[in-house]
Amino acid sequence: MIDLNRFIVDLASDSPAPGGGAASAVTGIVAVSLCSMVSGLSMKKKGYEEKKREFESILAECTDIRNELSDLAELDTAAFNGIMESRRLPRSTEEEKKRRDKAIANATKSAISSPWRIAATCRRVAAISLRLLDMGLPGAITDAGASLNMAVSAIESSLLNVSINLKYMNDKEYVESEKMKIRIFMEDVNLMKKQGEGRIVSSIGKEFMW
Repeated sequence: MIDLNRFIVDLASDSPAPGGGAASAVTGIVAVSLCSMVSGLSMKKKGYEEKKREFESILAECTDIRNELSDLAELDTAAFNGIMESRRLPRSTEEEKKRRDKAIANATKSAISSPWRIAATCRRVAAISLRLLDMGLPGAITDAGASLNMAVSAIESSLLNVSINLKYMNDKEYVESEKMKIRIFMEDVNLMKKQGEGRIVSSIGKEFMW
């Protein structure tokens, strides 16, 4: 599991990595940890006995997701460093230029893949948050809501890294395909966010919302 204290120190430094992608993964870790909390609290309460196995399943999935996002935070940092390394390759001859261009393209695709994986994993967190808005303790509904909000924020932030790297890709077909994937993916995520907001408003009351 990622050392959060060390991560924050590194993130606050003037080094370009870790950056926004890794920070998105850590935000996802916080979000899924809230899901664990809501599940743990709910399964202990009287009247929730029939849902105990479902909460236990959620807790197990949350643990897997925390570990996965921790690995992805490190992977995203490594992917960015890979781009930097490829850009430092020699380019004195045409052969070196071709080799360097290919290395940059491959490294950039890796730097697109890692934030996509973060976004996909955080979508799982958002889905769990939605379930907990329905089945968790009413008193913990804002915790599930906070988890959903942070998961969506992590998704949006990680996809920013996808977009900026696409900008530097010369493969137009690949770029257009990725842009379409982002649009379809975010339509689904925004629907989840809207559904969650509706459940929170129904529980808290519209007069207490902004």
